[in-house]
Amino acid sequence: MQQFLKGEWESLWNKCMAKGHARQDKLANPLLASSRTSAQKDAMASKQARAGNLSKANQTVSSVLKPAFGHDTLLKLQAKTLVGSVVSINNSA
Repeated sequence: MQQFLKGEWESLWNKCMAKGHARQDKLANPLLASSRTSAQKDAMASKQARAGNLSKANQTVSSVLKPAFGHDTLLKLQAKTLVGSVVSINNSA
């Protein structure tokens, strides 16, 4: 806020662009995205517990999140898809 009030526009713009590029990189390849650190998990769980979301807080601390897909997921889904379905028609076009 102080930078904004002082008119330090270039600094704010550079910070926004850096965060935007980092987010694009993460979205481009979610398999390489890093998971939350223990400190981040603790902070999030504390915030959820204070808000009354005890089950979410427990899940945040105890669960290990990993991507539900891998490099071969599309092939597995295509193998399960019936011939002539929307998915197989779009892939042949």
